Amino acid sequence: MAKITKNVIRNFETQADTNTVAVAAGVHIFQGMLLGLNDGYARPFQAGDKIVGFAKDEIDNRNGQAGDKKVDVKARGKICLEIASLAQTSIGSDVVATDDDTFALGSDGDYFGKVLRLEDAAHAIVAFDFIYVKETAASEETTETETPAETPSGTETPSGTETPAGSDTPAGGDDTPGSDEPETPANTEGQ
Repeated sequence: MAKITKNVIRNFETQADTNTVAVAAGVHIFQGMLLGLNDGYARPFQAGDKIVGFAKDEIDNRNGQAGDKKVDVKARGKICLEIASLAQTSIGSDVVATDDDTFALGSDGDYFGKVLRLEDAAHAIVAFDFIYVKETAASEETTETETPAETPSGTETPSGTETPAGSDTPAGGDDTPGSDEPETPANTEGQ
């Protein structure tokens, strides 16, 4: 296809902030509990699990087999959490989880999210994103989609960034001769 030379209407799928996960055998999940995966099934989060989010409802599978019940989880958003040793300088800091209801600053635990703001001396608003299940480690960054190579001028990309009008490559890139991209016949018209 040729490069875009006019506005194009795109249909973007709205990204959900919830997920549904099969519940492990013999567990009782309470609403608001942080959940992790053990052998692909949700359970109260334990260190080393893949975090999937917070339970939206209470699910009792203590007498069931793995997968007999499912739980809806809040997998992405912002949440107020109790965290020890908060200070104004904690904004932007990594937050880790050590069990289904214990959160701390730093890297001694499984990466959970980032502090956005403080509510008081013991509570912070934390951004989290587990819409795509992946290993949780403080060194990893959670990414939800890659920005496409080209977007229509002035149109929002899935990552939430906006391409300036008149530009057809992200981050102000250009497609003049000598750039990293080879020149295409469409760019040589009129020369």
